[in-house]
Amino acid sequence: MIWNIVEYIVTIIEYYIYADFMVKFLNPKMKCQTVLCYGIIVFFDSVITIIFNYYIIFEGILCSLRIIGNFIIAKIFLKGTTYEKIFASFITDTSVLLINFITLSIFSRIFEKSIAELITERGILRITILFITKFLFFIITRFIVKMKKKDEYTFSVTEWITLSVIFITTMFVEIQIFLLSMKYNLSMNSLFSISAGISLMLINILVYILMMKISRNNKEKTSLIIDKMQLEMYKSQLYESEKRYDEIRKIRHDMKNHFQCILALLSENEIIKAEEYINDMLKNKLDLGFHYVKTQNKVIDVISNLKLFQCKNQNMKVITNIHPFELDIDDVDMCIILGNLFDNAIEACSDTIYFEISMKKGYVNIIIKNSVVNSVLKINPNLQTTKKDKKIHGMGLKAVREAIEKNQGMIDFYEKNNSFIADVWLPSKKIL
Repeated sequence: MIWNIVEYIVTIIEYYIYADFMVKFLNPKMKCQTVLCYGIIVFFDSVITIIFNYYIIFEGILCSLRIIGNFIIAKIFLKGTTYEKIFASFITDTSVLLINFITLSIFSRIFEKSIAELITERGILRITILFITKFLFFIITRFIVKMKKKDEYTFSVTEWITLSVIFITTMFVEIQIFLLSMKYNLSMNSLFSISAGISLMLINILVYILMMKISRNNKEKTSLIIDKMQLEMYKSQLYESEKRYDEIRKIRHDMKNHFQCILALLSENEIIKAEEYINDMLKNKLDLGFHYVKTQNKVIDVISNLKLFQCKNQNMKVITNIHPFELDIDDVDMCIILGNLFDNAIEACSDTIYFEISMKKGYVNIIIKNSVVNSVLKINPNLQTTKKDKKIHGMGLKAVREAIEKNQGMIDFYEKNNSFIADVWLPSKKIL
C-alpha cells in the first residue's frame, strides 16, 4: 500500500515536470490560465497513466494517449504553432522513455539484476532510480526551454516535421528495445541495451542542436533579405525626397518670372488669364504632395505624404481621414509597416486610395484601403507575391507582420465594397 502511494506521488511529480515544460515552452494564451494549464496537464496524464497502466500491456499505446491528450490541451490553452505543440507533446514521453531505459539498463548491469526485477524492486534502490530518472528528465526539459528562450526563433514547418518524425521513430525504437530487454530478462549482458539507449538520446540531442543551428542560419539569411528590402525602400524614399527638393528649387528659381508674368497680365487687365495662370501654378507647380497628412509623427508624415503624392501622380483619387493620436513605436518598424502596405495598395489599386489614422480604446488604428476591380483574396488568399524577385518582395508582408507582432499589435486583411483593406492596430504605448 505504501509503495503504491509512493508510485502515485512519483507519477504526479513526473507529470508536473511535463506540465512545467509545456507551459514554459509554449506559454499560456492568457496569463490567468497558467495554474489551470498546470492542473489540467498533471490531472490528465496522471489519471490516464494510473487507470490504463493496468489494462494496456503495450507501453506505446499509453504514450500515444498521453501525447494526443497533451496536444489537445496545448491546442486549447497554449500558444505556439501546431508543429511546436506536436513537438512539445512528443518530446516529453520520448525523453522519459529514454531516461528510464538508460537508467534501468545501467543499474541492471551494476547490480546484476534484470530490468523487470528493478521495476518491481521495493527499497532504497527503487527510490534512487526514481529520483535519478525524474531529476534527469527535469534537467533535459529545462535545457530545451532554455535553448528556445535564448535564441527566440521558431523552426520552419519542414524542420518541425523532421524533428517530430525523428522523435516518434526514436520513441518506438526504444520501446521495442525495452520490451526485448524485459522479454529476455537481460541483466549482465545488457551492454548493448545501454549503448543503444545512450545512442538514441545523443541522436535526439544532436538533431535538436543541429536544427537550431540551421534555423538560426535561416533567420540570419531572412534578416539580410529584410535589410536589403528596407534599404531599397529607403533609397526609393530618398529619391522621391530629392525629386521634391529639386522641384522646390526649380520653382524658387522660376518664381520671379512667374510673378512678372502675373503682373504683366494684371497691368493689361487680363484678370481671367491671371487667375487661370495662378490656378495652374497652384495645381501643377506648387502642389508637392506634402499637405495630405500632418501629424506629430515625422515618419508617418514623410512616408504617407510621399506615397500619397505618388498616387496623385498616377491619377488616383486620394482620401485621408486623420485624427489626433499618440504612438510609441520605433521609426524603422513604422517605416516597414507603412512603406510596404502603401506599396502593395498602390500596386493593386484601381482608382482610389483611402488612408485613415484614429485612436480607439488605447490603440492606434491605421487603415489603408485601395479600390479593386476583382477580389484579391479569392485569387490570392495567402497574399503571396506575384513579382519576379520573390526573395525580396516576398518578404514585404512577412516584415510587416513581424514589426507589428514585435510591437504587440494586430493586423487583418479583408475586402468590403470593392475595396481591399489593411487594418492595423498598434498599442498607443509600449506594453511591458
